[in-house]
Amino acid sequence: MSLVWLAGPLSGLLIQPVIGAISDDTQCRYGRRRPYIVGGGVLVLSSVAAIAYAKELAHLFAVNSTDNDSVKRNVAILIAVVAFYILDFSINAVQACCRALILDRAPHDQQEVANAYAGRMLNIGSVVGYFMGFIDLVEVFPMLGKTQMQILCAIAGMVFVFSLGITCLSVTEVVPHQENTPGPARKISITSTLQEIWYGFRYLPSPVQKICNVQFFAWMGWFPFLFYSTTWITEVYIRNSRSTDPDIVEDAIRAGSFALFIQSIVSLVTTLVLPMLTEYLSEGKEVQPCASEDSACTKIQKWSSNACIHLFDIHNIYTFSLVFFGTVMLVTYWVGSATEASVIVMLCGISWGIALWIPFALVGEFVSSNSHSHSHSTPGSAANTKCLPAVPESSTSTLYSSENNTSVITMSSNMATVNSEPQEPVLDSGIVLGIHNMYVVFPQFVIILVSTFIFTLLKESSTDSVGWVLRVGGVCSFVAAYLSLKLKPSGA
Repeated sequence: MSLVWLAGPLSGLLIQPVIGAISDDTQCRYGRRRPYIVGGGVLVLSSVAAIAYAKELAHLFAVNSTDNDSVKRNVAILIAVVAFYILDFSINAVQACCRALILDRAPHDQQEVANAYAGRMLNIGSVVGYFMGFIDLVEVFPMLGKTQMQILCAIAGMVFVFSLGITCLSVTEVVPHQENTPGPARKISITSTLQEIWYGFRYLPSPVQKICNVQFFAWMGWFPFLFYSTTWITEVYIRNSRSTDPDIVEDAIRAGSFALFIQSIVSLVTTLVLPMLTEYLSEGKEVQPCASEDSACTKIQKWSSNACIHLFDIHNIYTFSLVFFGTVMLVTYWVGSATEASVIVMLCGISWGIALWIPFALVGEFVSSNSHSHSHSTPGSAANTKCLPAVPESSTSTLYSSENNTSVITMSSNMATVNSEPQEPVLDSGIVLGIHNMYVVFPQFVIILVSTFIFTLLKESSTDSVGWVLRVGGVCSFVAAYLSLKLKPSGA
């Protein structure tokens, strides 16, 4: 089981930045991202099928074994673990390229809306997934498989193919390097890719670095919730139940699953309502004067309109969501029943919906605007040209950093272009999102150590050790909220 849990952080730490960097440099007539989306998609489908039919596959491999039952069980476990790793790694590759597509193709002023739609799709998937868990799929869809797992995997595979098909067929990719850079394409190697990630990590533009800092502490709060919320509800349910029914554990687990189902609905509603509200307010509709422009009525209308716009600014919404989540996690100390615990989990859906939307929108807005300004400041250059050296060769670009700014000098054998104005280094969307994801993954390793320490310190179940892990996450969320105050542009 420990090996399985390692798949998530390892895939997020390794695959997303590597695939992001490689796809940034890919020059393929089908696009930069599409080949990796299709390739990753094939691996996802194969691994899902292997997980669903692990027992059947084990029968094929262990057919001549003398100790059939024992060997088949071990082979089935091995197949499931390997398939789970392939699934986690390949789905991270698909996710990295799909997120990068949003940054590549959506204009700067549509990044917020595009990432809101991505958040909605994720929440719709969560709602449908949890809902499927409450249905007897064998009875409803007997033609798709013999077990609940097989049918669930079959449905997930069909939805996955349909979704990726729409993405690959409807999105037109542009390969900036191929269109704007003369000469042969730079060869992609493991060394150059890792070096590119290192330089990107080291010289990450200041606005993106601030977002990553917030994300680090925000996910210090989210990982305990994602890992232990169901366990916490189960413990509260059992601790406060007077029933001696042997099925009480199953009832408690179902209560936790139902709470997560409602939480996913709350999260979906959040990603539906809040983005539309912020978009409506950001249009800056004129306030209709009551009588004269200097009347008290008009002044009140203007003040209330400006207050609403300021209140629903995405930076303020993000800060509020972190404070709200931290507060809810601290309130777990006073929870005394499974119903109260379920309400706590449901309320977290508000902050979760915002977490899937605003951080990616902020990264997207910066990358899009920075790439656009760079393409206009250096005539003839690609909009997405990287200004960080991927390989320490004489033919690539060099970075000169100072305390307050970074100037970029891009050189070739025939010309040298020096930017007259200081600017942030320009990175492609794939590597930026990959590094951003590393800041999401790092907290997972930290929380594993913190939770292990807490569980060791509070061994007795009566001490509510899981609850204390959640509260530590709440404190980290407050730190993230404080850091998020620095995200808002000066003068905004």
